[in-house]
Amino acid sequence: MQHIMSDLFRHCTFASVDFTTSESMKLSQEYHPKGDRQLIAVSKIDKYDKGIEDKLRGLGPGSMSLRLGCVAVLNRLQEEIDQKISFNETKKRERDFFKRHKAFKHVQDTYK
Repeated sequence: MQHIMSDLFRHCTFASVDFTTSESMKLSQEYHPKGDRQLIAVSKIDKYDKGIEDKLRGLGPGSMSLRLGCVAVLNRLQEEIDQKISFNETKKRERDFFKRHKAFKHVQDTYK
């Protein structure tokens, strides 16, 4: 495919879905099956399903073991945008979210 660059594959997927079924994952497996230049950005992490800890670490069903791993992000709520909550406050809320939820207890900080 002419639009696929070989430098880095960044996949964006929701926390509540099976990572392996995303279209970008299927496509990248065709071009880079080793996964050595792939990264998953997992959005809407507050909507996670059971087993998210293992999925972020590349373990268990629905996960992908990629050398560059995963980055989980907590999306801003519309009310936060409407209230003009600062970026710094939003990042603080994201950090607090990961500290509060035991599903992320054993997930490396670099993945959050």
